[in-house]
Amino acid sequence: MAKWMVVMQTAETPSVLALANASGVVDSCALGALKRNSGDLAPKLSELLAKNGLGVSDIEAIAVSIGPGGYTGLRVGLASALAFTLVRGAKLIAIPTLEGLAWQCPSDWTKARMVADALRGRFFMQDFAKGTDGWQAVSALELRFWNELEAPQSSIFSTQLAGPGIGRASAMGVSISPGAPSVPDVAGLWKAGCQRMAQNQYDNPAEVDILYGQPSSAEEQWKKLHPGSQVN
Repeated sequence: MAKWMVVMQTAETPSVLALANASGVVDSCALGALKRNSGDLAPKLSELLAKNGLGVSDIEAIAVSIGPGGYTGLRVGLASALAFTLVRGAKLIAIPTLEGLAWQCPSDWTKARMVADALRGRFFMQDFAKGTDGWQAVSALELRFWNELEAPQSSIFSTQLAGPGIGRASAMGVSISPGAPSVPDVAGLWKAGCQRMAQNQYDNPAEVDILYGQPSSAEEQWKKLHPGSQVN
């Protein structure tokens, strides 16, 4: 692994900024609810580096959550990460939020179905499995409807669940296993980042975007008014 890694968890509030090395997360600070300006995060990063006696040249890579999650937080986090990688030459590791959460699962879990509320009656779902190289996605990110759970024959949640949506699922009568992680943290992103670095897998800053996973209200309204058309 590299000397130092900056880790940004901005998918959920409170957002967290951290410094990590080969041993794990060394220091972190909560950022609260990020505003729309990425400049809100830059001073905190400078403070965290100075506190630990580091300079920007010490940072080999930056790992950032890219969603699903809060739209503004994801945008601010990714914009800050891209600025850091492009200006300072650090390598970018873009980690889907649910992948990071998979690395937070109990050590005896070998598979998990991640769920996250997508609002407007929908939720995100994706399956992960743990192999010799750690946790990997084994299905695509899907957008489903919560009312699907009302069907007695529903088998959507027939496996171990984790993710930000398990509170909603539990309220609907779905069984949740003890220790199931629900809040993404920087430790999970760090573990996922280490696995990527070990395999020399980095992301091209020019090609990365957030995984918001669903159309906006404006896009849905357009589709209703213009059936068969596409929003570019």
